[in-house]
Amino acid sequence: MAYVAIVSTLIFGSLFVGISGFFQTSEEIGGFDSAVEEDIRGDSELMLEALDSDGDGLSDKLEETQYGTDIDDPDTDNDGMTDGWEVQHGLNPLDNGESEDLEIDPTQNDESSAAQIENETESWPDPNQGPNGDPDRDGLTNQAEQELGTDPQRADSDNDGLNDRWESLYTTSVQTPGGEVVLFNPLDGNWDCLLLDQAMRDALESRFDGENGMADWDDLASNDRHSCDMVLDSDDDGLANFEEEAFGTNPTARDSDMDLIDDIVEVANQSIALFTGLGEQ
Repeated sequence: MAYVAIVSTLIFGSLFVGISGFFQTSEEIGGFDSAVEEDIRGDSELMLEALDSDGDGLSDKLEETQYGTDIDDPDTDNDGMTDGWEVQHGLNPLDNGESEDLEIDPTQNDESSAAQIENETESWPDPNQGPNGDPDRDGLTNQAEQELGTDPQRADSDNDGLNDRWESLYTTSVQTPGGEVVLFNPLDGNWDCLLLDQAMRDALESRFDGENGMADWDDLASNDRHSCDMVLDSDDDGLANFEEEAFGTNPTARDSDMDLIDDIVEVANQSIALFTGLGEQ
């Protein structure tokens, strides 16, 4: 009998727990949302907020509520740059930098017409916002910066002390026993790279001693690191790469203008001919 009583107790206890759980989780009977249904609803709302119909990097919600851009067009202003990239880099995704033909109401007087034209030319559109703009004055258009992946608002995207455009002109790779090193990538300063071994460091520190107009080795560092792109002399012509950038010469060629005179000689003699054929090899 005791055995039967125990079994009966277990059965009724299980039924009670099951029924109680049903009333607590059923929306129709207990008045509560199902935990599973709530989770699904939450995920759906998150997915809706993250939806990016045109794949431009901006969610539809942001395009509609904050930027006024087209959720079905990745380049609302048709300037060749995606809306998301423009927003990320401080450009206006609604301004392509080009003036459209103004439709002047013939009933307007000359003064109001002039005011409308002045407003368009001075405030909208802004040429720096378009594909040919160059807000950071580094010599690269916004379109080129997007293709390179550089920042159109910073002339030196990798903070190595060298102009983005200058680096992009001379990007090259060097093979070392430890692997390949890519120099003059405007997105990578090559901080303390394989080429900057202890012997090279000692030689450069001795050269850049801060005396007689020379730069100081410590001043050439950023956060106690040195950029190979900046401090090395890649073409071994006697000019460090940052000096070549200052003179506008080619850091991968000893004789930038191909006049049979090394760059260092022309720089030392302040030769105007140095800049003839700049960048050619």
